[in-house]
Amino acid sequence: MKTVLMAFMLMFILVSTSVSANECLLYDYGGTAYPWEVTEQYEGDGFHVQLPKGWPRKTDALPYRSETGSISGVEVNGPDGEHGVDMKMIFAHYKNGGMYKDYRGYLNLRTNSFVRTDPIKEIELKTTLIDGKKGIMFEMETFELVYEESLEPFEPKPGIMYKMGYRPSMERLAPSKKVIMSNKEWVIPLKHGFFVARFDIPKALFAECSLMMERTLLSIKLDH
Repeated sequence: MKTVLMAFMLMFILVSTSVSANECLLYDYGGTAYPWEVTEQYEGDGFHVQLPKGWPRKTDALPYRSETGSISGVEVNGPDGEHGVDMKMIFAHYKNGGMYKDYRGYLNLRTNSFVRTDPIKEIELKTTLIDGKKGIMFEMETFELVYEESLEPFEPKPGIMYKMGYRPSMERLAPSKKVIMSNKEWVIPLKHGFFVARFDIPKALFAECSLMMERTLLSIKLDH
């Protein structure tokens, strides 16, 4: 009887841990939860993907836009992590000849990002597949700077320029703290451009949102 009871308790703990480790829930200001498993299809330029329903999204401020029409896609914001920094997903199609001649220019820019926690470390480019199409996957650790009230009292004064930072500067630095991010990206060369799937997840949320990331990647369909 004791053996059966212990086995039951162990199973309960494992199931509870599994469920809690993969919640990845977004809450609105009213306390309503939006689980990632409830999705709806987003139709992009040459691709579509299942996105968590109710998670905020925008299409007008995607990164590395050189000119109107050079990029199309969506940025999705998810749960908050440490110090209120939320996870972010980007799914986009970039045209060749805009800011980049082709996907290799994008890879060079991204892997040499100035917010890498270890800028000397060589980024490994791995062969990958999305919807049966070959591409490149890479991962790196980055950071975001956020205002940190607990570091020291801070009262802005007229006529003084303030900025976030962690290096000595001529300007007075506003107290700030690094939030470590796990960055994973998939880049797929296409006929007239390339497709990007990018995940910026606060390190504290990575384990809980990893299943969501995997399922979202599997839902991507490329039309080119």
